[in-house]
Amino acid sequence: MKGVHVWGKNLSNARKWSASGTVWIGDTGHSAEVVCPRRPTADFGLSLRVGTRGSSTPFDAHLYFFGAAVFLSTEWGNRVAHWLTRGKTHTLSVSIHGGMLWWNLWVTEDHPHGKHVRRSGKYRGGQCRDGCMSANPLVWVFGRRRYDYVTLATETRDVAIEADTYPVKLDLQRVTHRYERRKTGRDRGLTCAWDAPKGIPTHFDHSGGWKGTGTYGASLAMPAWAEGRPDWPDVAAARLASWVVAERVRTGWTPEHEEKVAE
Repeated sequence: MKGVHVWGKNLSNARKWSASGTVWIGDTGHSAEVVCPRRPTADFGLSLRVGTRGSSTPFDAHLYFFGAAVFLSTEWGNRVAHWLTRGKTHTLSVSIHGGMLWWNLWVTEDHPHGKHVRRSGKYRGGQCRDGCMSANPLVWVFGRRRYDYVTLATETRDVAIEADTYPVKLDLQRVTHRYERRKTGRDRGLTCAWDAPKGIPTHFDHSGGWKGTGTYGASLAMPAWAEGRPDWPDVAAARLASWVVAERVRTGWTPEHEEKVAE
């Protein structure tokens, strides 16, 4: 089948467009596929998979950027691949996705966590390693990002929600976002951390009573003008009641459901 080119297109998927083809040189096939998404994404990567003498495609390459991908494979080179891998399939890849930098440096399929097995059966690192780290250069220099909370005021209030009243502890806090090695950070505004010791029914329980319907604590965004004002607990209580009612409507919670779960 020397010199035969076979190409196909797939337009049935609304999220992506793809085209693939195979080139035959003698009895050896070389395949390629290109995939283009409708919407680009911030993903980048390159990987190379090297198989063994028994692999149908001893060399497979994968390149993707902004959501588009190119796949290449060949049926040539079984002996070369087997000599490189010593009979075990290896992967070499570097990628960036989800805000993280990932790498697999000559990793075997049977030991994918960065370990290589000696003939004695003991593990050792070095030849095969994998891992990940933040792709943000600022994290490399200043450390991981963190949020600091400073409590400005605390008050206990009975919050009325629909026909019931729940005791809740309210903490007005200022949030600062900074890197670990920096003393200063960016002001992220005010938040109210609330704690309900007895819980507040907020959602429909699909587990039949095993998980329950209550929420015992969370945080709510607060306006900047709430700091220093004596009525900030009223603002926090009103926002908490509004959030609980919205969650009940969204999940389908009803008082009858609460009685059934309590039984």
